[in-house]
Amino acid sequence: MLEWLGNEYLAYYNGCGSVQFEEFVLSPGHHTLCDERSCKDCSQQACHSQPEILKLHNDTPIVSFDIELFLSRVDKLHIREIHDRCDLLIADEETKLVLCEFTCSAEKYIKPYLHHKNGMQQGKRAKAYKQLMSVIEELEAVPNIKSRLNNYAVRIGLFAYRVKNPLRSEPDAPSPERIKLRDSLSAFKPSPKLSSPTLLTDMGHGFQFRQIRYPDAYDW
Repeated sequence: MLEWLGNEYLAYYNGCGSVQFEEFVLSPGHHTLCDERSCKDCSQQACHSQPEILKLHNDTPIVSFDIELFLSRVDKLHIREIHDRCDLLIADEETKLVLCEFTCSAEKYIKPYLHHKNGMQQGKRAKAYKQLMSVIEELEAVPNIKSRLNNYAVRIGLFAYRVKNPLRSEPDAPSPERIKLRDSLSAFKPSPKLSSPTLLTDMGHGFQFRQIRYPDAYDW
């Protein structure tokens, strides 16, 4: 169903046949998805041996494509250099396409936060947005892919996350740092739109950015 994407991308950059392309069909029903590589490497076992980040329900067949792995192979073969990559691309035959970025993190790291050593950090949500946008722009740089993407009536950049409790807490910041944190976070305070549990906002390129928190289910 998505073979055209890999073929068009590689043909455009003269990399035909050099990168393996894999997609998996998800039959109608209920599914659970995650970042398999990150979950495999995770030593915290915060999910209690249930490596799930996104619960998905679909009434029509859809396909899942590991876009991160594909672009990583492209990078390693020096066809293109892509630093920011999201995890999955999911699509049906002709109506809807979703780029996904998965995160499993302590809740305080989802939004901007002050790290006791490294200073102000953008947070997991902002990082996911950046990765999703990077992939959108990378795909749309290929004219034939951009044209095909425009045929999808619904295009979503999905930030799917699961909250976990870290095994070791960060040291408490001294009182002056707490004041600095409060003032810094006020500057990064999201708009009411971004505070919504559904978080639906325009990314441009015909994509809407949305977040969903486990165990809420995403209905296709």
